[in-house]
Amino acid sequence: MARLRETESMDFDTTADELYALPLTEFTAARNDRVRQARGVGDRDLASRIQSLRKPTVAAWLTNQLVRSCGDEMQALLELGGELREVMAELSGDELRELTKQRHQVVSALVQQARSLGHTLGQPVSDEVAWAVRETLEATLSDSVSADAVAAGRLIDPLQVSGFGVSDGAPPGTQPALGRRTEAGSGAGGTVSDLDAKRQERDAREQREQAQRAVEVSTRILERARTTAARADHRLQKAQTLRSAAAEAVERIRDELDEAVAELEAKERSLEATTRESKAARAKLNEAQRALTESEVVLQALPQPRPSDGR
Repeated sequence: MARLRETESMDFDTTADELYALPLTEFTAARNDRVRQARGVGDRDLASRIQSLRKPTVAAWLTNQLVRSCGDEMQALLELGGELREVMAELSGDELRELTKQRHQVVSALVQQARSLGHTLGQPVSDEVAWAVRETLEATLSDSVSADAVAAGRLIDPLQVSGFGVSDGAPPGTQPALGRRTEAGSGAGGTVSDLDAKRQERDAREQREQAQRAVEVSTRILERARTTAARADHRLQKAQTLRSAAAEAVERIRDELDEAVAELEAKERSLEATTRESKAARAKLNEAQRALTESEVVLQALPQPRPSDGR
């Protein structure tokens, strides 16, 4: 696994940039390692912020790598998006088609770059992932928030197109094109003001839908986090109970061992005393045996008394 650079002091932005630059398969382990490092230096707030960083999807990860590997091309795309947003309402049909052509060329080239980059980094890129990358790049053209998110290089999910769009060759999920500018009073689709009002209404609706989706996703994440935290608390309580029981068992065994050692020492002292007594008794026995033997010898050496004649 590619190691993140070691630093004496950690900061969130540098760590996040390093994590989202890693190969996708290494993200989770590297993030958890950084969390441990932050906790190790006592910065629990930083550890919590790093822990909250989510592993990106393949499409989001590829887009992040494009930002890092194809900076000039991505800058061209972002500048084109800025131009489109500034002059969209003032463009003639020919001008819009020309910018749209540039848009497709830049986006298509970057999607091909993403496919090649994925192959180089050992990450397969399916057609579905490629479309998600395309749509994310298209989103940078439609609004500045998406552009800033992509430029930061820390996406965790692919983006969706909001605001203006084009129908020619656009990926599924994009908005239909506004088409060429309609002159006021022509009767063909309404006035520019009508189009602007519809566009603003559509943008507001899409923003509400995106916000709603964000709330739903955040709610699901919160519920999962609560469930995970509850399980962790349960495991912690169980571990603490088991540790307490083990500590009590160790203390009990230590007491029993101390008692057994004391009893053994007493038995050893008793054995030593009994051994000494046994040796002393054996010595006295031997001495008595010798005395008896000597007495018998003396007795036998003495003359036997004569028998009495009865007088």
